[in-house]
Amino acid sequence: MATTLKALRAGLAANLATITSIQTSGYILSNPTPPTAWVTYDDPLVEFDLTFGRGGDKWFLVVEVFVPLTTDRGGQARLDPYLEGSGATSVKAAIESDTTLGGACESCRCTHIDGVGDYQLGERGAMLGFRAHVEIITTS
Repeated sequence: MATTLKALRAGLAANLATITSIQTSGYILSNPTPPTAWVTYDDPLVEFDLTFGRGGDKWFLVVEVFVPLTTDRGGQARLDPYLEGSGATSVKAAIESDTTLGGACESCRCTHIDGVGDYQLGERGAMLGFRAHVEIITTS
């Protein structure tokens, strides 16, 4: 199954849209309306040739999630449900709700979350957020 980065982004965005309380995008937004989740690159981005003869690749993407940092406790209380390992607002559960990303890959999983802290989102100002790392296996 040959795939494109565009298809992987679209699949992740569709999975994230299962969380009804959050704006989602397969791409970084210039003017988001938090709470927001979008897809961006990880480092490394891709490991080519998992098997001989272009048999498959491993992609590494990141879902970044942001909520307004309006008060000390308020922002944290809004972010916490997205950090859970399961449930209707869990980013991990949403990422893995269709592990083929609409047929774009063989499998995907959220491996870990890091980067919990303050972020500056342009004119939106201070946000509280985190990075959910996603590992995706594709075949050629």
